[in-house]
Amino acid sequence: MPEDQHTLTIEPKGSYLSVRAAGTRTRTAVTAMIPKIYQALLANNLSKVLIDVTELKGRFSPLDSYLVVTRDFARLRGGGIRKAVVVDEHGGAVREWFMQRFARKRGYNFRIFANPEVAQYWLER
Repeated sequence: MPEDQHTLTIEPKGSYLSVRAAGTRTRTAVTAMIPKIYQALLANNLSKVLIDVTELKGRFSPLDSYLVVTRDFARLRGGGIRKAVVVDEHGGAVREWFMQRFARKRGYNFRIFANPEVAQYWLER
């Protein structure tokens, strides 16, 4: 699979949209995924999304995490997304804290969890 190629499996699950991403974790790939996920939310009249990225290979640098939040998420502001949760393998508290902190400071209701059941619970409460 080329560096920025990815696949998304998207399906509504009750009150939220479930997304499974596979491929390579690059900022270009994630930037391309965001509008597809947003369009699926609109098409299904949903405002909550669970995104499982455990099958994405590689890691984001702190700069990439910052840019995803400040540039890519910003394009969705006011679009009706109420809650977003990412399921990812545990990458260390610092990395998870870094991205969550920037997202929450900018007004996004966003979390990262390693456990899919905990992520689903947070999303549905």
